[in-house]
Amino acid sequence: MPSADQKLTAFVIGAGRMGRQHISNVRAAGLQVVGVFDKDPNKLEVAQKNQEVESRFIFDDFKKMCDSATPDLALIATTTPSHCDYGIRLSKNGVRFLMIEKPLGASILQCEDLAVQCEKAGTRVAVNHLFRYLPVINKVNELLRTDTFGGFTSLTVNGVNSGVAMMGSHFIDLFSFFSDSPLQAVSAWLEKSKEVNPRGESYIDLAGLIFAQSANGHRLILDFPSDQGQGLEVLLCGRYGMLRCNLNDATISGYTRKESDQSLPLSRSDLSKVSFSLNLGTTDWAAASITHLKNLINGGAIVGVESGTHVVKTLVAAHRSSELGHIPINISETGKFKLETFPWA
Repeated sequence: MPSADQKLTAFVIGAGRMGRQHISNVRAAGLQVVGVFDKDPNKLEVAQKNQEVESRFIFDDFKKMCDSATPDLALIATTTPSHCDYGIRLSKNGVRFLMIEKPLGASILQCEDLAVQCEKAGTRVAVNHLFRYLPVINKVNELLRTDTFGGFTSLTVNGVNSGVAMMGSHFIDLFSFFSDSPLQAVSAWLEKSKEVNPRGESYIDLAGLIFAQSANGHRLILDFPSDQGQGLEVLLCGRYGMLRCNLNDATISGYTRKESDQSLPLSRSDLSKVSFSLNLGTTDWAAASITHLKNLINGGAIVGVESGTHVVKTLVAAHRSSELGHIPINISETGKFKLETFPWA
């Protein structure tokens, strides 16, 4: 371990938009960036200029970067197909902490291979599903767990043509956070978008509808269709109330039954309600990621490899359900699909 006056060090793999943001995040968390890698020299040039990275820390050769130092942490912000490969190589090289962008891998097997290597080497891994670390989400979770709401029952998200892997994966993870019970079975109606993926034509992230349910009966509905292009609506329900959450504006509005009406049948839709609204200020997305990063280093709560793999299994189950006539696919049975690789960005 470095001395008290010596900073922990970090590599950032991937110098695109997300990678450049993570250079800033890593520094904000108190680490020194000693290596930035990308195969694209143009992206490296932008990162070097905009993030003021010293030229000696800029690499277009991954092996040369790994030979230059063994940092405490590496942050992987490449596209999904290479996440686990880079993670395995860095773990074997002695890196103690890994933060990997989502989805964790392009196949279940990739995720499992990463988990085996990191457990063997003692590498701690966080998957950057950062919604859990937003103050507005923690406030929603607090509200849902009150007697007034009576506990979480469902999460419904209506969004744009942003892909079930890119955007949907965040809410699959968030469901586990609210429910305390992982998803069990998935049905889906997916289709290929007519628009080219912003990361390039080789990447495909399907649009459509996913319905999933946990062992305790909690429900997740994700609708990211190909014919919608504006907005994001997040609706959460509890036994006695409903609320809407605006992630960007950090606002919450909703209503509940009166406490005196809680004993009445749930079929009663004619009851008066208690309305409320909260404004927590504009969301700081970078701060949420930095919190997650600090937790990774300091032994705090993280979204680990097991949770990240569960998200990938859920996505795989959704794809298989859609292909097989929308039948429910049990996530525990996705092992038979573990070799299948998906071109997520």
